Amino acid sequence: MPLTDPICFGEVLWDLLPSGRFLGGAPLNLAYHLRRLGRSPRLVSAIGPDSLGAETLAAMDRAGLNTRLVSQTKDLNTGTVTVTLDATGQASYRITEPVAWDAITTLPAPEEPAPSALVHGTLALRHPANRNTLRAWIATRPPIRVCDLNLRAPHDNLTELEEFINGVDLLKVNADEALRLVPPALASDTPARHAEYIAAHYACPLVCITLGAEGALLRHPSGIAHAPSPQVVVRDTIGAGDAFTAALLDGLLAAEGAEPAWSSLLARSCAMGAFVAARDGAQPDYIPADVPGLR
Repeated sequence: MPLTDPICFGEVLWDLLPSGRFLGGAPLNLAYHLRRLGRSPRLVSAIGPDSLGAETLAAMDRAGLNTRLVSQTKDLNTGTVTVTLDATGQASYRITEPVAWDAITTLPAPEEPAPSALVHGTLALRHPANRNTLRAWIATRPPIRVCDLNLRAPHDNLTELEEFINGVDLLKVNADEALRLVPPALASDTPARHAEYIAAHYACPLVCITLGAEGALLRHPSGIAHAPSPQVVVRDTIGAGDAFTAALLDGLLAAEGAEPAWSSLLARSCAMGAFVAARDGAQPDYIPADVPGLR
């Protein structure tokens, strides 16, 4: 069966910001940016039988995203998140529960082309039903599996999540999440040491730690790559990490199994994240040529 482009699994929701309402959710943001980069991602999620659900499908259609694997629930509303921004543009979230994306039921069909990659976070795993659905997609054995950790209390029980972290090809975390994954004795050590420990403990060959304004580092089998973040005036940080992940995955897919130039790939990803952080919302209108440092 031929491989197709990535599956993005998880939440789709509307971010309710002081400046307005923006469509988001990490998997949808990721799919949006992959589409902008020329991929044809498929989103596996769920919406409600409400006006926000209809708006979601319409917005996805306008963005050129495939909606076929987005199911509709009968009695749960489309997800919303109330977002508060501090003076530096850093976001905090109040996530509505339960909502439609807590009941993702779309399973891989026998005729469904195998994905070139499967990307998932951890927030959508807050209910057992979604864990079972994700297990079915993992069973399709995608060549690349990415876990973009998203630890949001109270849905951050690492014991329940370890099954979905262990053995992924690429684990992406921020600096605070990295501290959750290392023993207390290593808490004061460097991010590079954290990445090495996480790679060994969770059997992940690639571990990426984002460091905010300081850029990011990537632990790969040959060593550690670092890249700074371009200096921008931050509007809000919503979706910047998802844009970063999209550029990173796009580079891995483009390498077609060969070892990429890690530092260049990481710098490209940082450029993408900074570009989105300098704009309102997670899905700004752009073409790749608009992003300094992307090409």
